[in-house]
Amino acid sequence: MKTTKTILVVILMLITTIGFSQVDGNEQKEPPPVQLSVKISLERAVQIPGLKMAIYDQVSPRILLKPVRVITVKVVYRNTIFSVYGEYNAWKAFFKVRPVAKKEER
Repeated sequence: MKTTKTILVVILMLITTIGFSQVDGNEQKEPPPVQLSVKISLERAVQIPGLKMAIYDQVSPRILLKPVRVITVKVVYRNTIFSVYGEYNAWKAFFKVRPVAKKEER
């Protein structure tokens, strides 16, 4: 009888330990890996609304201070690094109009 109770207590402790170890493993989720880089033109990037807003948020119009033929910037959007390239005049037109962010509905 004592042996049976001892075995049951050990089994209960093992099950409890396994349960706690699984809970700890679920809480330590790693973020998805960042993709190295995706090269995309400014014309195509503007067609993706979220990427367009990310460009406005992360890139300063100061890139237009030095007039060069082609401008390339790096933008992080949805765990991906986008290398957005475009001609100087295309970037100039891009920064002329800043879209209004949508207000959150209640």
